[in-house]
Amino acid sequence: MLFKIICLIAFLTIFAFADELKHVKLQLRWLHQFQFAGYYMAVEKGFYKDMGLDVEIIEGFKKHSTTEVLEKRADFGVGNAGIVYERLNGKKVVSLATVFQHSPNIWLIRKDSNISYIEDLIGKKLMMTKTDENIELLAMFVNEGIPLDKLNIIESSYNLDDLIDRKVDAFNTYYSNEPFFLEQKGIEYTILQPHTYGMDFYSDCLFTSEEFLNKNPEVKKV
Repeated sequence: MLFKIICLIAFLTIFAFADELKHVKLQLRWLHQFQFAGYYMAVEKGFYKDMGLDVEIIEGFKKHSTTEVLEKRADFGVGNAGIVYERLNGKKVVSLATVFQHSPNIWLIRKDSNISYIEDLIGKKLMMTKTDENIELLAMFVNEGIPLDKLNIIESSYNLDDLIDRKVDAFNTYYSNEPFFLEQKGIEYTILQPHTYGMDFYSDCLFTSEEFLNKNPEVKKV
């Protein structure tokens, strides 16, 4: 029932009475892994089919889910706090449901770098994915009165070895992923999380476009 609530709440009543299944595409924000388990389970258990939907789940490595939805290569997407920022900047996206009540986005740091607090990151090499997708990682600096122009942000290589080999000082990742890999290698680490600095955002939000909603008014009944 929990999976159904999480993953179908935004789909309930959509095409529920259609004679044929409606094919829709769901764009993930990352590689296939356990964080999207609810969507996979909904497919396997036939929950989507019960609602008249044939859902194709698309892997998201190096794809911007908002762009994929707005350019109509996908009907739904999984995003994070960045979709709020994008909405404020004129992009017609609409959040339908939230899977994570707290953002798992973190700064991952080698413990032997002697970086313990957010102010220690000033002037250091910070590797992160697109800033509009991970706005909470920047908001934590703003909330602490640290100007963003004091930060040295490097576009992510998606390669944890850059942190391991000390090419960067902090690496943007999910709490549930890369820390485990460092533990396997016996490398001690420090984690800096947005909510520790007053930025407690949702994450892995299911969203669609305003245009899709207008063409499918059944969604508004949810």
